[in-house]
Formats: sequence, C-alpha cells, structure tokens
Amino acid sequence: MKKTFISFLTFLVAGITACFAQTTFINEINYLATNPSSRGVEIAGESGTDLNGWMLYFYNPDGSVQSSKSLNSSSTVPDQQNGHGTIWYEVEQLNSGQTNRGGAALVRPNGEVEQFSSYGDTPSGQPLTINAVEGPASGMSSDNIGKQTSPNKSLQLKGIGIDLLDFIWGLPLFNSTPGQVNTLQIFQLIGGLLFWKDDGQSGDVINAVPIGSDGTEVYPNPIIGAMNIRFERPVVLDGAVELRDGFGRLIQHTQVAAGDDQAYMDCSRLPAGQYYLRFNIDGKVFTKQVIKN
Repeated sequence: MKKTFISFLTFLVAGITACFAQTTFINEINYLATNPSSRGVEIAGESGTDLNGWMLYFYNPDGSVQSSKSLNSSSTVPDQQNGHGTIWYEVEQLNSGQTNRGGAALVRPNGEVEQFSSYGDTPSGQPLTINAVEGPASGMSSDNIGKQTSPNKSLQLKGIGIDLLDFIWGLPLFNSTPGQVNTLQIFQLIGGLLFWKDDGQSGDVINAVPIGSDGTEVYPNPIIGAMNIRFERPVVLDGAVELRDGFGRLIQHTQVAAGDDQAYMDCSRLPAGQYYLRFNIDGKVFTKQVIKN
C-alpha cells in the first residue's frame, strides 16, 4: 500500500509540474545599449521549439502598447545546452523614449500571454509595475525583473533548471550574452521535487507535494484586493512565487529575496475566480489554491 501511495504522489506531482511548466520564456533584456541595434530580447526554450507565430509586445509605463514584434525570423530554438537554447531578437526601438523603464509581454500564437515583465524604476525610485490597459496583456500586472546599471550589462536569468521559475533575474558577471546561454545559467532538470517523508525514517525522500506543512500562509483567502504571503521563517535562498489561472496561464510573478519573510501581490484588478500559487522557495516547489471574490 505504501508503494502504491508513493507512486500516486509521484504521478500527482508529475501532472502538476506539466500543468504549470513554463519552458519558453524571456531570458535576457537589454534596453540601455548605446547602439540601438544591440537592444533587444532573448527567448529561451526547449530545442526545436517553433516560435513561429509568437509575438513580443512592448509596454509603456502607463500600460499602453509601445510596439510589437513577430518572432517568425529564426524561429526554431537551437540546442545550445542539454536540449535547450536561446534566440536573440533585436528591437531597436526598445527604450526609444529614453525613459529607462518599460515592459515586455511574450505572447503565444493563440493570443495567450506567457510572460509579462517590467524593468526599471518609477520616478520615485520604486520597482516599476505596469498595469496593462490594452493589447494582449490588458488587465494584467507585470512582474518587475530589476534594472540595468550599464549599457553592456543586460538583465539576465541565472540559476539551474528548465522552467522560468527555476531562475532568478540579475546582472552578468561580465557583459551581455545575446543569443547564448546566460552567465551563471545552466539548463538542467534537477531531478524532480524533493520533500521530506514524514514517516520518521531520516534521509528517506520521495517526490511529493507537502500539504499543510509548506511553512507558508496566504491571506486573506478568498482574496478581496491585496494578497499577502507570509513565510514561517525568513527564506534562505532567492526564490519566486507565481500566480496562475485555472488554465495554467501566468498572471503575476514576484521575486522573493533571501532574508524575506513575506511577499505581496496586488490582485485588485483580477476577475473573480479560482487561481493557483506556485512557490519555488528554498529548493522546494509546491502549489496552493486561492480564490478571488
């Protein structure tokens, strides 16, 4: 019976992972390059992924669409590392208004937004969040990925994994790496979700999602406006939390820095319905269901 239960949990985790996996994503952005032709966006994904029909929409801080770009050219992701790779797309008009802030949405051929990220600060110095008022991301709020400090040091994802949430945003050790795997980035499946088995046998690990023992609290639930996330203790490693709808589409994403013991999401613009939080905290990946009234 115990083996059957473990097998069921493994199957359950595999299903959850497949449902929430986001293996095609924005991997690098350079909006400050002095040479306009060096400005652009890098897309990462599984090798052989056909990006024909995908689009990039670029947003102004006020939520309006600045421009868009088709990803039809050079649309198949190459194999650069362990069955994954990147493609760089030049976007000369990126930051053409010289505001040093804005946003980008990666959109599937069916019009669904795969990722909506913003970069730079507000005039008051706070990380910029864009509430889109038009285009495919209309009604969505962006996740802020940081800001560039030098024209030749792009914003890049770093870490180990194959899914967007496995990585964190930062600056390279040296220079930008357009069209290449980023500095301090390794595409590699880490071997599943590992959690402690609570049968009293030390060192025994199974693939399972902990229920009621993940050390997090989400309130209020149902959500009314803002959603607060509190951790049992300050996190040790940089992590992230994703909010997805019932179809698995990414709605919001927030970074959790080492030392934080709480996180926050503005859900006031979300329509009522059922949503899921996907956590990547201190090496553990798990989900929680939340309701918006």
